[in-house]
Order: sequence, then structure tokens, then C-alpha cells
Amino acid sequence: MGQDVSIRISAITAVVFSLFVGCSAFAGPADMNDLIVVDHQPTYAGGGASDTRFYNMFDEERWQRVADDFELDAISQIGTVRWFGFYYLDNPPTDELFHIRVYGARVGDGLPDDNNIIYEQDVANPLRIATGERVAVSVGPYEYLYESTLNSAVLLQADTQYWLEIYQIGDLDPAFLWEFSQADGNGLAFINATTIDWRATSSLTSDTAYQLIAVPEPDSLLAFLLAAAAMGFRRRCH
Repeated sequence: MGQDVSIRISAITAVVFSLFVGCSAFAGPADMNDLIVVDHQPTYAGGGASDTRFYNMFDEERWQRVADDFELDAISQIGTVRWFGFYYLDNPPTDELFHIRVYGARVGDGLPDDNNIIYEQDVANPLRIATGERVAVSVGPYEYLYESTLNSAVLLQADTQYWLEIYQIGDLDPAFLWEFSQADGNGLAFINATTIDWRATSSLTSDTAYQLIAVPEPDSLLAFLLAAAAMGFRRRCH
């Protein structure tokens, strides 16, 4: 009896993996929503330039990077990052390169600690989805949702201040702005040629819009596979 159950579970698991490979019904950004551990939804009211090369309103070349702080309720391994942004003149590039970085907080002022970089990676052409929403700045540019799976999971502790930085690299024409959020209302940090060092926003309480998605625990993954298998027997891939 027990052996039969084990065989059935193994068979179901094998079917599930084949369904994941062969069926697009289980693919897509929505599959990981239950694993979101930080959720900063966008406000459609603007954003901060987070781009290593862009023109300002006076046609001068500038650079700026933006970071936002967060804390987790429980220890988690982060495996995927999503973020919301737009291009000032609504001119998304065909190819683009982003950098994702997680910092610890500096002792004293709590700003991003350049000597405590926990994780970083370049992301070429991340998944970019037009949400259909417009942002209330400039020419009313369209909003985009980006998603990138990290090269390796990042283990982060609970009740600890971290900073997430995301910026576009090296493309002068499309000025990328990381969209605002009001999730925590405690502001963000930025650095540019004028500030030289990281500086916290003083009058602006907006955060940035992003989601951090955990890697599923083994038990949760098994439950998800079994549930997906049950669904798989009742639906067909087209």
C-alpha cells in the first residue's frame, strides 16, 4: 500500500515536471505571487532617475542611482526581483542592461553601505511587460513591469535593514526612472555627481516600486507540484 502511494507520488511529480516544460499554462510572472515577501506597489505618480547616463531637462548628460530600504518579517531566500519603471520620453530601448544590488545598512546613518554589498548582478534584457498604465509625468509614459531571476538565491535575515538598488547602465537616450511607491512612506536614498555620497530624501516620502520573491521551501514546492499535477490532469496544453 505504502509502496503504491510512493509510486503514484513519483509518477505525479514526473508528470508535473513534464507539464512545466511542455505547457505554457504554468509559465509566467503570476505563478510566484504567493512567494512575494516584499510588495511595493506603484503609484503612477512619478519616479526617480536610476540610470548611469541620461539627459536632464536642460539637455545635459547626468547620472544618478536610487536605492530603497526594506526589512523582512521572516528569514527568506530571495530568488526573483520584479520592479516597476518607465522611460521619461516613453522611448523603451530594444536592448538594455540593468544592475541589481543588495546592500547592508551603514552603521550610524543607516544608508546603503558600499563596503557591505550582499549581492549584485547585471541583467541583460530582463522580462519587460507593458502594464497598460501611464505615469503622470512628462509625456505620460507607459509603465513597465520587469522581472529577473537571480543567478543565486540571496539569504536575508528577518528584522534587518537592507537596501535594494536597481539602475540602467550606459544607454544615453532612454532615461529610465524607477517608479515611486507609498508602501512604507519612509523615503529612499540617491547618489549622483552632486551629492557624491548617498543621501536620504528629506521632503519626499515615496519609496520605489518593486517585489522580492522568495525561493519556495521544499515542503511548499512539493505541495505546489502535487496541486499543479491535479490541475494538469484536468486541463490540456494548446
